[in-house]
Amino acid sequence: MTVVDDPTMEGSFGYYKYDDEGVPARKRYLYRHGMTNEFILNRESASLLGLESNGGGRSSAWNMEPLARMSTTYIEPGGDHSFEELFEGISRGGIYIKSFTEWNIDDIRLHEKYVGKDAYLIERGGT
Repeated sequence: MTVVDDPTMEGSFGYYKYDDEGVPARKRYLYRHGMTNEFILNRESASLLGLESNGGGRSSAWNMEPLARMSTTYIEPGGDHSFEELFEGISRGGIYIKSFTEWNIDDIRLHEKYVGKDAYLIERGGT
């Protein structure tokens, strides 16, 4: 699986050309083929890791310090699999959200909420 965070997608809710620290926006491959590839970084988090910011510094107000925040995050298509093949390897259960109306997570990352308009429990490779 490849997970991308891309603030350069015009028309998306997370679109921007420069982050709130003036760093040019660019497509970031967070996971590439199932392996961690890079993190979303602002100038501060990048310097702590000995790296350069990749344009992820976002602020909620003019007087707030920019934090490393996601923009437009999605899973890239992974090949020519049938719908049924996508679920074959799931043995301990999962959730397939066909369409969703809302999702969010609190600032300290302890509580997540996903509201699915159409959602299905996956058990032993099927829905």
